[in-house]
Amino acid sequence: MRNNNQNWIEKYNIMDLSISDIYIDSLYYTIITMATIGYGDRFPTSSLEKLYVIFMAIIACGLFGYVVSSISTILEEANKR
Repeated sequence: MRNNNQNWIEKYNIMDLSISDIYIDSLYYTIITMATIGYGDRFPTSSLEKLYVIFMAIIACGLFGYVVSSISTILEEANKR
């Protein structure tokens, strides 16, 4: 039988986590959602793994933006010629 009084905080034992773990989890889900990366079949479980994924997501998005900008500049200069 399902306990209707249990909320998501209790279901995932969030009240037992430290403030830093809660902050890292929040930051992880925010960055992954905003970068439209998705959560996938494999996902980080520890705070250290989540920090690594956050760092890599920011680097990857920045690199992608730089590459797209560079390609655009190259094509624009080729059209001028």
